[in-house]
Amino acid sequence: MVKQLKISAVTTEEWCLVNTRIMEVVVGHNPAVYKDYMAYTIKVCELFRCYECVSVLQYDYGQSTKLRTHVLHAAPIDRYGSR
Repeated sequence: MVKQLKISAVTTEEWCLVNTRIMEVVVGHNPAVYKDYMAYTIKVCELFRCYECVSVLQYDYGQSTKLRTHVLHAAPIDRYGSR
């Protein structure tokens, strides 16, 4: 069982590492989405420059779950600890 993390406990560095690992899985399933995933990653990184980390992570949680569900056509992979 994967331990559920609180969004407020995730650092920007942890998000970047996990996002890269998720991108590897997503692009492995559907290489055509590489540009879209990179554009999304850049957008989130820009948000980190303007807003508090926890606010960006809450935005990312909602948006990335939709994105991965659409791309993988399967249960979303939750970067915050659940499936």
